[in-house]
Formats: sequence, structure tokens, C-alpha cells
Amino acid sequence: LLQLHVAFKTQQPHDAADDLCDMFQLDDLVTLYDDLASPRQLRLAAVLACGSSPQALGRLQARLDSETDMSLRVGAAIAVLRASEWMDEKAIILLQKLLHEPPDVKAKVTCLRIVGKELPELLGNGYLVYLLHQSQESRIVHAALECCRQSQRTSPMLVPALVKWLAEASFRPQALDALVTFPPSVVWGPLVDFLEKALDRVSLDGTLGGVRCLEMGQFPPHAKAEVLLNMMDSLVELETEMTLRRVLELRQRLPLWEVLADALVGTDTSHNEGHRVDGVAAACIFTAYQLSHVRRQLADGGGRDGLLAQVLEEALDTHLRVVLKLVSATFPRGFNIHVLIEGLHSDVPEVLSAEVLETLLRSTVKHTLTPLLFPQSPKAPAALQILKRVKGVQGQSSFELVHDAMTDPSVDIELACLALEHYLGLATKAVDLNDVVVLSEAHALRLMQHPIAQEVVSRTFLWYVMLVLWYIRYELPDP
Repeated sequence: LLQLHVAFKTQQPHDAADDLCDMFQLDDLVTLYDDLASPRQLRLAAVLACGSSPQALGRLQARLDSETDMSLRVGAAIAVLRASEWMDEKAIILLQKLLHEPPDVKAKVTCLRIVGKELPELLGNGYLVYLLHQSQESRIVHAALECCRQSQRTSPMLVPALVKWLAEASFRPQALDALVTFPPSVVWGPLVDFLEKALDRVSLDGTLGGVRCLEMGQFPPHAKAEVLLNMMDSLVELETEMTLRRVLELRQRLPLWEVLADALVGTDTSHNEGHRVDGVAAACIFTAYQLSHVRRQLADGGGRDGLLAQVLEEALDTHLRVVLKLVSATFPRGFNIHVLIEGLHSDVPEVLSAEVLETLLRSTVKHTLTPLLFPQSPKAPAALQILKRVKGVQGQSSFELVHDAMTDPSVDIELACLALEHYLGLATKAVDLNDVVVLSEAHALRLMQHPIAQEVVSRTFLWYVMLVLWYIRYELPDP
């Protein structure tokens, strides 16, 4: 009701003002403001409503010094400015001091929030850019973003400062809402630059925020598709050997792939872009064959149940999901690829999913993708050709893959521990190990600081103790 009162007072002509027509009389507003038992938000709304009555000027000025509640003091200063038609110097000085020389962060945040909503013209674009770039206090950043959102600013100088906060999940909704009000041409350049840098850093949060802005913005569909495909091209790797280090790097990039694939599915792609999608999908399919080959190598060596095998299985499964999303970008509009993906992992007979894919997949990927999804199905010549290429690229044996991951100090510690777990798992299964892995003392100590290594070494040691006791108990030859 107070907001309706203010809207009515703002719209009526000055010479037609008639207090009898007001929803609230000035005395009622002042009484409500002075009532300490009333909620603070109600008192703030009352004092702000007083600003629409010039007769309230004197009564409000007296409260600029006496008011102790910071939000009410800011509200009184705004009301004084409105009642004096922006002529009261004392109120301006008070607000400027709270914005630029506040006694504490809380006072600054309070002033920013109220002024940003009620008097946004007092906050210059340059000042907001400064806050968004330089402030280390999250509450101030939230207040600055909210001001940009509520006042629907469109100054180009604000765009880089707003785009910056797309990488932070807690600030992303406000930054997105603020950027939507800008002309697409103003946002495009900084957004593309932000996405490229986020991809270089392998930043999932940055890529996710940038892609969300790309999806929400009124950009041409072909421009969106081109940016997404360019980013995918930069993620595509050359046909080099798939080592365990590369498996780890691939797993780190898979969330980026999934974000980009989901965005591409929701974007209209032309015939020319469809050919680019096929090229990216073909590269991803080759990588999937490499993952499958490495997984089979380790499984044939006896390590089917270890953590390393689970990592490879998960990576392959996620990678194939990304490939399916990529190729579905060329499917008829309205087809839900997520339903098909769920069907592949449910009790639905494989033949149904295979028939759907047989109908929808383009010939360029059909014969190479289906053997990965349905390993028991016959392999077409194109799939056999890829398998031949993979074997030509993959030169290391399963032991060499594990050995390199265990002995290279530059390999991620978690990956080295998974390789150690795989190697010791083979030992406990009585697999004939002709080769022995020798670790340097420094590297062994580094591994043993990780809980995975501690667990697998302890488990292996206990297994050997139990084995020796069993041999002693039954007086068997020395194992």
C-alpha cells in the first residue's frame, strides 16, 4: 500500500495535489516511521513514502542526525532529497560518505542496497565498475550486481565487470539478470573472450556461466553454434597415444564437453554446421575407441575390479554420453536425446535403442558409434578401420601404462595411487608378474602420504601375511 501511495503521488501533477485524495496522510506516515514496535522494513517504506510530500522536509531533516538505525538513516536521506527536489546538500553528503567513506562494511552494503533500489542515479557506472573489479567483500559485490540488475543499466563499460562474475556460482544469477538487459552486440565480444579464457584454464564454473549467458542472450543462432563448435575444436586432441595421464586430463575436460554439448543440442544448427559437428564427433569417437582399448588392456591383465578400471569405465561412459549429445544436434527438433541415453542404461531391450539410432544417426558416424554402444553387434568396416588405427597409435602394454603412471613424479598423485592399486591387485591375484616396478624413495614417500596408497599397501601386506600363515599351517613349500 505504501508503494501504491508513492506511485500515485509521483504520477499526479503538482498543481493537483490534494492531501484528501492520498492513501496515507503525512502524519500517518511519520507515526508509522516513529513506531519502534513496527518491523524495520515497514518503517523504511514509511519514511521513503514521506519523500513524496514537500511538507515533510523539515520533519525529515531533523532525523538525519538523530536516527541510529543505518537503513532508516539512509531512507530518511533519500526522502529528504526527494522532498527538496534534490537540493538538500546535507543529505547528499551523508549518502556520499556512506558510499565512499563508510564506518564499516555493513554500513556501505546497507547504503548500496537501498540507494541502488531507490536512487540508482546516485551511483555512477564508473563507481559500480570499481566495486565489481576491486571489492573483495562478497556482500558489496552482491549489492553492486543487484543495483545493475534493478536499474537495468546498459553502459558498455559495465559489461566486462559483470561477465567476470559469471564464473562464481553465488553471483551468477544476478550477473546473468543484469547482462540480459544489454544489447547483444555490446555483450558479445567480452563474453566470447571470457569463454575462451575459461576454456584455456579448464574452468568448469567459468565455462558454465559463459554458456548460460550465451543461451539466455538474444544472439543469432548461427553465432552461438559457431562459438560452441570453436570451443569444441580447441578441446579436440590429436591422435596420440592414450596414456593414463591423458585419461586423467580427459576426465577433467569431460564436464566442459558436456556443458558445450548440452548447449549445442539446444541451438539450431545449419547444414554446414552439421558437417562440423560430424567432424568433432568423429574425433571424440576415436578417443572413445582408445579408452575402450586401454580398458580392455588392463582388464586382460587381470585388473577388472580395481579403482583404475572403474575410472576408465566411468570416463568411457561419460565420453559416449557426450558423443550422443553431439550427434543429436543434427536430429529432428523436439527429439529428446536424454530419453535415449536413459534407455541405454535401463532394462529396455538394446534392440529398441539400436533401431532408433539406426534411423536417426547420419551415415558418417553410424557405423563407428554403434559398436561402442552395443559391443556385441557386428562391426562395420569403418569400425574395424578405427580399431586398426588405435592399435597403431597405442604402443604401450598394460604394464607399461601402469609403470609410467607409478614412477613418473610429475603424474598426479591420485592417478599414481590408482596405478599402484592396480599393480598390487595383480600381485594378490597370483598373476605372474615378470616385471617389477621400482620406486625411488622420495616418490614412494610421496605416494604413501595419500590415503589410497596407504589403504592398498596395508591390504596387500595383510594378504601376504595371511598367505604365509596359510602355507605354514599346512606345511606347504615356500610360496
